[in-house]
Amino acid sequence: MLRGCDGGLLLLSRGRFQWEHLAVYDPFARTAVFFRAPGGFSWVLHYALLANDSDADADASFRVVAVQFFNDRVEAAVFSSRTQDWSPLPSHSARRPWNARDGVRAGRFAYWQSNNLKYNNNDKERVLVLDTISMEWSLIQVPFPVGEPYCATDMAEYGGLCLVVSKMSRLQLWVSIDGRWTMMKNVALRKQFPVLMFTKMKGLRPLAVRDDLLFMEFWTFKPRHYLLLLNLKTMKLEMVKNDSSEPYRGFYCILFAADIGFGGQFILL
Repeated sequence: MLRGCDGGLLLLSRGRFQWEHLAVYDPFARTAVFFRAPGGFSWVLHYALLANDSDADADASFRVVAVQFFNDRVEAAVFSSRTQDWSPLPSHSARRPWNARDGVRAGRFAYWQSNNLKYNNNDKERVLVLDTISMEWSLIQVPFPVGEPYCATDMAEYGGLCLVVSKMSRLQLWVSIDGRWTMMKNVALRKQFPVLMFTKMKGLRPLAVRDDLLFMEFWTFKPRHYLLLLNLKTMKLEMVKNDSSEPYRGFYCILFAADIGFGGQFILL
């Protein structure tokens, strides 16, 4: 199974629970590091890959965080490619329910979404955040209703962790300032980008932000399926049509993105 990607590396797994085997694979160098899941966990583990953590560990090429949500707490451990071993992390209160997705890297942070809508729960949507430098947890309530698709990003100009949420054909950028959420951008996509004006939009989902480039999944009633790339600084938009004979829908992994703007490159799995 493909569990995540970061910095050009892929995190793969096989098996479950204490029998789970993991590998971090470099598809460019065609090399891999193999290791076992951490011991002492009795429930499903959700992973986040942290590649090239020079600020946190100058000798390590990657780290992997393993998280277990059980009995209203999160228990975790981190694997370092330098030591080839797992180290425990402090636990943190995290009231159920939590979804079955793995974590995602967002700059200096990694985050796991609670996705309460899946459980028909009227509770607020929350996001569990790990500061990958201090290795401290925080549990954050998002400033929008349960069920709105969103992703997190790390934007220095806004002081750190930000959330990008889609509401039909509208995008919002939320920033936490002095502990309170403030909306910094509110973009009407159809109004601002004529290319979307006549599309019968059925859904829009933010996937990830890489170097100010927001990747979004977009589909219509036709059905037609696209990948949208929006530069959050220049507000330029590009559409990439998924025109294969069987358009792919599901988990996306942005393996690599470089050269901000649309003269750059990206690889999508």
